[in-house]
Amino acid sequence: MTRGSVRKAFRADTLGITVAALLTLVVVTVPLDMKSQWIFASVSILGAIVLGRSKSRRGTLVLALLSLVVSTRYLFWRTTATLEFESALGTLLGMGLYLAELYAWVILALGVLQTAWPLDRQSVEPEGEPHEWPTVDVYIPTYNESLEIVRTTVLAALDMDYPRDRYHVYLLDDGRRPEFRAFARSVGCGYITRADNNHAKAGNLNAAMSNTEGSLIAIFDCDHVPTRAFLQMTVGWFQRDKKLALVQTPHHFYSPDPVQRNLGSVRDLPGEGDLFYGAVQRGNDLWDAAFFCGSCAIIRRAALADTNGFAFETVTEDAHTALRLQRMGWSTAYLGIRLSAGLATERLVLHIGQRIRWARGMTQILRIDNPLFGRGLSLQQRFCYLNAMLHFQFPLPRIAFLTSPLAYLILGENIIHASAGMIFAYAAAHLYCAQVSGGRLQGGDRRPFWGEVYETILAFHLVRPTVVTLFRPHGGKFNVTDKGSLLDKTHFDTATARPHLICIGLVLFGIAFGCVKYFFFAHLFNIQGDTLVLNTVWAVFSLVILLAAVSVARETRQVREYIRIPVQLPATLYFSDGHVVDAETIDLSMGGLAITAPPGVTLADREVTHVALPMGDEVLTLPVETQLIDKTLVTMRFLELDMLQLRQLVRAVMGRNDAWEPEAPRRPVSTLRSLHDILVVDLVTLKRLLGLNRAERHRERIRLKAVTASLAAAALVMSVSLPQPVAAQAPTVPVSAPEAPGGIRQERLTLRDLRIGSAIRLAGTRGEIAIPFGLRSNEVVTAANLTLALAWSPALLPDLSQFVVILNGEVVRTVRLTPDGAGGQQLTMAVNPALFLPGDNQLNLRLIGHYTRDCEDPFHSSLWANVSNTRSALDLTIQRLPLGPDLARLPSPFFDRADNLPLNLPFV
Repeated sequence: MTRGSVRKAFRADTLGITVAALLTLVVVTVPLDMKSQWIFASVSILGAIVLGRSKSRRGTLVLALLSLVVSTRYLFWRTTATLEFESALGTLLGMGLYLAELYAWVILALGVLQTAWPLDRQSVEPEGEPHEWPTVDVYIPTYNESLEIVRTTVLAALDMDYPRDRYHVYLLDDGRRPEFRAFARSVGCGYITRADNNHAKAGNLNAAMSNTEGSLIAIFDCDHVPTRAFLQMTVGWFQRDKKLALVQTPHHFYSPDPVQRNLGSVRDLPGEGDLFYGAVQRGNDLWDAAFFCGSCAIIRRAALADTNGFAFETVTEDAHTALRLQRMGWSTAYLGIRLSAGLATERLVLHIGQRIRWARGMTQILRIDNPLFGRGLSLQQRFCYLNAMLHFQFPLPRIAFLTSPLAYLILGENIIHASAGMIFAYAAAHLYCAQVSGGRLQGGDRRPFWGEVYETILAFHLVRPTVVTLFRPHGGKFNVTDKGSLLDKTHFDTATARPHLICIGLVLFGIAFGCVKYFFFAHLFNIQGDTLVLNTVWAVFSLVILLAAVSVARETRQVREYIRIPVQLPATLYFSDGHVVDAETIDLSMGGLAITAPPGVTLADREVTHVALPMGDEVLTLPVETQLIDKTLVTMRFLELDMLQLRQLVRAVMGRNDAWEPEAPRRPVSTLRSLHDILVVDLVTLKRLLGLNRAERHRERIRLKAVTASLAAAALVMSVSLPQPVAAQAPTVPVSAPEAPGGIRQERLTLRDLRIGSAIRLAGTRGEIAIPFGLRSNEVVTAANLTLALAWSPALLPDLSQFVVILNGEVVRTVRLTPDGAGGQQLTMAVNPALFLPGDNQLNLRLIGHYTRDCEDPFHSSLWANVSNTRSALDLTIQRLPLGPDLARLPSPFFDRADNLPLNLPFV
C-alpha cells in the first residue's frame, strides 16, 4: 500500500477510532476488586493469544491497541492507587520506579504509532535517457580509517551501474594522508581535503559541497560498500517526487556485531540495528519521517541548500539534518532494500562508544531543536522524531527496573503501595500483552526479551552522557568508531562489565538477605511472604537479563583479517596438472574463499593454482594458494593482486546486485524459545565463571598443545637451518652504542629505521607526514639532535613557504624554503629532550608551500619537498632509569612495545 492509501484508511476510520477511544476511557478508569481484575486480566491475555494467531495487519493493529489499553489501565491504577509512601527513602525509590514505568508507557504508545503500519516502498527506475539522468556526487568521508577498508568502498563506488559521465566519486580525507591522495589518483577518484577538522564529519561533507556540483549527493561511510545497483534503484524517486530531499537505505552489516559474535550459542540472532532498519524506518516512512542515518543514502543538493548544508551543532549530524529538511517542507523516503553492506563494531567497548555518541547526539537535538516545538512538522512527524530521541533516555529507567526489588529485599521499603496479588493481577496482563504485541510489530527483527538485554548492556555506560547532555547540550565531540580490528585471543572484558557484575552481586545479596530475614528473623522484620515472592521473582528475572549482558563481555578471538561471507556461487578450479573442475563456493571474502567439489570429484592430494568466479557477463580468474584441502572441500587465499584484479574482486564479492538480499524474511521466534536461548547463554556463562565448562577447557588444552608443538618445531628448524652470525656482517638494526657507566648510551635512528621505506615526498600547499616512534618506559632522553637531508622546489615563494618540524605537537624548528638552498641541504637542529615522552612519540614533517600569491593549483608540480630516509636521523643520548624488583611490570623490561629495536626472542 502507498503512503496516501494508508492515511485515507485511517481517516475513513475516524468514527470507529472515536468510539474506540471512548470505550477505552471507560475500560481504563473503572476500578475493580482483585477477583474482577483477575477476570479482566485473563480475558485480556486470552484475547492476546487469539489475536496473536492472526496474520493480518489489522489483527496486528487490534493486538497493539489491546496492549496499549491494558498498559494504560495499569498505569492509571499505579497513578491513582499505589503512590503512597511511609518514608522519604520510600518516596524517592517509589517515584523513581513510577517515572520509569511512565517512560516505558510513553515509548510503548509512540512505538505503536510509529510501527503500526510499515510502508514497504519499492524501487523506481530512472526516467528518460541515461544522458538525462540526474548528476550524482558520491562522497566517501574518512578520517583515521585504514586504506585497506577505504579502498574496497572506493572501488565499489567507482563500479556502480550508472552513466560514467553522470556521477563522480570523491574521497573526503580529513586525515590529509599522502597515501590516500596517491590511491585516489591511481584509480581515477576525486580527492578532497581541507586545512582543519572543524565540525568533524558534517564539516567534511559541507566542505566537499563547495567543491562539487552534482544535483544529488550519495554518501557512504568508508566501510559501507555499495552494490552496483545502488544509484539505479534510488535516483528514480527524486525524478518522481520533486519535493523529495532524501532516500535512505538500510545499514546492513556483513560482519557480526559484538552480541552476535560473542554469543555463539544463539543461532541466527538478529543484529541490534535490524529493528530500526526494519519496522521502525518503514513505519517512519508512512508518516514522512524517515531519518537520515549518515551513510547509504542519497540527498538532493537543492534541499541541503535550504538548510545551509549538513547540521553540525550536534554529534549526530545525520538525524539533525533530516529534521531540518523536514522543517523546511522537504519529504524523506526509506527504501528497505539492502544496497550496501558495512563492518559492524568488532568489540563491545567500541560498540558502547558508538552508542554513547548516538545517545549524546539525540539528547542534544532534544534540547536544542526539540521536535515538539518549532514550525514545519506534522503531529505524526513530531511523535516519530520524539520517540527516537526519547529512546536513548532508557539508561535510568532500565537501571530502575533491574534494581527496584532491592528496595524491599534489602531496605524493607514497599515502593508499590498494594498487595502482591493485586500487583500481579494488574501487571500480568500488561506485561504479557506488551510482549506479544511488541513481537508482532517488530516481526523477526527483534526477539522477545532481547530488547531488555541490549538496553542492559548499554545502560550503565550511557547514564552519564545522557544526563550530562540534558543539562549541557553543547558539550561532547564527534568520535570515529574503529572498524576492522583483530583480536588475538579470547578474553573477558572486565572493565566494561564491571558495573553489571556489581549489580549482579547486589541482586544476589538482596535475594539472600530477604530470604534470611523471612526465614530466620521474621519476628524482627515485617516481611510478607507474597511480597517477598513477588520481589524475588522480579530479582531473578533481573539476574537472567544481567547475566546475558555480562556474557557479551567475553570477547571471542578474531584473527581472520577478512570477513568470510556465506554465499553459493558457481566457480571453476584450475589444477597444477592441467585439469579443470566446476565447483561451488561455500564462502567468499576479499582474502580468499572456500569451495566444495561436485559429487564424484576428489580434491585430496591436488594443487589448485587458479579459481574463476562469475562477474556479471564476464569471468574473473585469480591466482590462489591452497591452505586446507580435503576430499570435497578446499580453502584458498588469493595471492597478491594488482589494482585491476582487486577492483574486479570487489565487484564479484560485494558489488553483485543480489549480494546482501536475504533469501526469505527472518521468521519471528516465540517468547518461550527466546527465553530459552537467554537461559542457555546464562548457563554457559555460569559454567565458565565456576570453571565447570569441561568441553571448552578441553578444546583450549588441545589448542595450547598444538601451539606448543608448532613453536617447538619452529625452534628446531631454526636451530638447524639458520647460519651462525658472522662478525663482519653489516648491522641491519638501528645503531646503538654500548651502554656507558650510569646507564647512558647513544642511539642513532634513521628514518628508514623508523619504518619509512623510501624517500619522503611532500606535495601540495600543505603536505605532511607523521612518523611514529617509541621510547622505553624505563629510559629518558637527556640530549637530542635531528638531522634532515632536505631538498625543495626552487619555484616556492620564500616569504610564504616553510618546512615545519613538530615533535609531539610542539614546533621544533621552522625552515624558510629559499631558492638558494633548494638544491639540497643537510640541516642539524637541537631538540629539547623534554619533548620526548615514555611510550608513543610522533615526529611530524610539514610542508607549507606556495608558488604564487594569487589563486593556485593545490596539485601544481612546483609544490614539493623531499626528505631522505637514509641520511635523515635522530641522534639521542638516552639514560636508563633504575627499576625496583616489581613483577607487576612484566614483561618489561625484557620486552617493551615502545622499543624501536626488532624483538629478539630466543627459543628454549
